Amino acid sequence: AAYLALFTGYTKTEYIYKSFTILPDNAQIAKNMAIFRFSENLGVFESTDSKGSNVYINYTTDKSTQNIQKYLSAVLPEKDNFATGYFYRVPEFASFDIIFAGEKIHSSNHLISQFGKVVQTPSLNSELEFHPNTGSLKQIKLK
Repeated sequence: AAYLALFTGYTKTEYIYKSFTILPDNAQIAKNMAIFRFSENLGVFESTDSKGSNVYINYTTDKSTQNIQKYLSAVLPEKDNFATGYFYRVPEFASFDIIFAGEKIHSSNHLISQFGKVVQTPSLNSELEFHPNTGSLKQIKLK
């Protein structure tokens, strides 16, 4: 095997993990946003560096929470006004695509709280339970 490697060569694989944080913004929906740069020879760089090619993220929402405020306004009784309930944000699903060299290399869907609508619970006489990972409302118990 060692003698054969002299003619065929060998491959060395190294895994390097990097993370980048982006803050989703409604103004950036459906726009390619550079998150970092990548070079096959040199590796990963910040998006402000001149080395490598940009890797983009593109996200779109399904706008499922767009009409929720109208529905909740119709359902809430007249006695429940601005000061009688808790406010929380209903998260919205968004599709994320990672694009490199014009090719989609990864796609996924996630709940994003920043894209959802702020709504109000029916009254302060309620007990709320939220999902720890998403911050979305899990359960309302009226007292």
